[in-house]
Amino acid sequence: MLFTAALLILTIDCSAAETLAIKILRRSLNAECHLSYVAHETQVVPVGIGGQTIVRDWIARSGGGSSITRCLCPSQCQGNISDDDGHWLRVYNPHTHHLTITRSAAKCFSPHEMVLMIRRISENYAVQYAGTSRAPGRLCDVISLIPYSHYAHSRTIWVDRATGLPIWVQENDRQGHLLELTKLSLLHFYQRLPAKYLIASIPKPNRKATIASDPPIHHLDQLQQAAGFSLSIPLWLPKGFEFDYGELFHMSGKVVACLRYNDGLSGISIYETYARQRRPLGYHQLLFTSMPDGEARVESYDSNRDFNLIGPIGVGALIRLAEALDSSRGRAIATSICSEFRVSLKRIDGLRNRGIGFDTIAALLEICRECHHTLHQVLGLYYSGYNWEHIALRLHIESYHIHQWLRLLKNGPPSDR
Repeated sequence: MLFTAALLILTIDCSAAETLAIKILRRSLNAECHLSYVAHETQVVPVGIGGQTIVRDWIARSGGGSSITRCLCPSQCQGNISDDDGHWLRVYNPHTHHLTITRSAAKCFSPHEMVLMIRRISENYAVQYAGTSRAPGRLCDVISLIPYSHYAHSRTIWVDRATGLPIWVQENDRQGHLLELTKLSLLHFYQRLPAKYLIASIPKPNRKATIASDPPIHHLDQLQQAAGFSLSIPLWLPKGFEFDYGELFHMSGKVVACLRYNDGLSGISIYETYARQRRPLGYHQLLFTSMPDGEARVESYDSNRDFNLIGPIGVGALIRLAEALDSSRGRAIATSICSEFRVSLKRIDGLRNRGIGFDTIAALLEICRECHHTLHQVLGLYYSGYNWEHIALRLHIESYHIHQWLRLLKNGPPSDR
C-alpha cells in the first residue's frame, strides 16, 4: 500500500507539474517520429577561430521511420546517399563506389518509450519556454534545455507551431559557444510520403563494406554470450546517463560489442573488442580528442582489449568513464555492497546485467533500507524513468549521506570499509 501510494504521488506530481515547455517538447518528439516531409537540411559546425563547416542535405522522411538523405554540400561528399528503412542504414559514396551497411539507430515510437524519454530529459535538463520566433517564415515556439550537470551541452529548439516539427536546433557548450546548428528549410509535409521519394538510386558498387550488427540486446548476459567474451561494464556512469541497449558488430573478422547509454538527449557509446595482438601484462594506453561538434572520443587499450568511447560530453568525463571500465575492481565492489545491504551476489549480478552502475545499485538499496520498500518495488520506479535522486526526494529521504556513501565507495578500496 505504501509503495502504491508513493507511485501515485510520483505520477500525479509529474502530470500536474508538466509545464508548457514540456508539452511542446513532447509534441516535437512525437512529430520527429511520425511526420512525413521533404526538406533541405543545413548543419553548421564551427571549426577553429572564425571558421565553420557547412553540410547541406536533401532529406525525405516518412512517418513509418524510413528516410533518404542525399548530400548536396560540401563538394567532397556531394551526392552521398543514405538510405534508412528503419531496420538497416545504407550509406553510398558515388565517388569511391563504397557502400556501408549498418543497423538503423533505435527510434522512440511507443508511448512507453516516449514517457521514459520525457522523464529522463526532465530530470537531467531544465526545460524552459523562451517565447516565439520565426524560422524560415514559420511561427515557432522556442524552448531551451539547460543541463543540470557541468559536462552536458545545452540546446535551443525552434518548434513549428503548426506541425510540432523542430525546425531549428542549436547546441551550445557550457560557455555558450556554438557547437552545432541544424536548420530545415523548403519544407513540404505529406499525409503519406509519395513512394518516389523513398527510392534510393544506389547502383551496385564496385566495393562493398558490410558492417553487420545484431538486433539491440537489453540484457548484458545475453550480449556477453553472443559476443563470446565477458564485457567490461562501467563501474559507474556520468550523472544522468542510463543504459539503453547493447549491440554486436562484425567488422573485418572481429566481433565488436557496443554498449549505449543515454540521458534523454545525448548518447554515449562504448565499443569493446579483443586486441588483434597480445600485449604485455599491465599494458595501458589512453588517447583522447575533442571534436568540433562538441563530442569527445577516448581510445583505451590494455593487455588484451581495445575500447573506443564516444559521446557529447567533456573529455575529462569520458576519460573517467574509461577508467571505470576496470573490471578487476568489480567483484570487490559487489562483495562490499552485498555485505553492506545483505543481498546476494546473484542479485547484484542480475542488476549489473541490466546495465546498472554500482553507484545506482547502492543508492537504490539505501532507499529500500530507509523507506522499508522492497528492491523490486523501487526498481519498478527506476525502470519507469525516475533516477534514484528523484525517488529519494519524492519519498522524503535525505540524499546527502547517500552521496557520501557513494563517494567512499568510488574513492576508497571496498575492502577497507
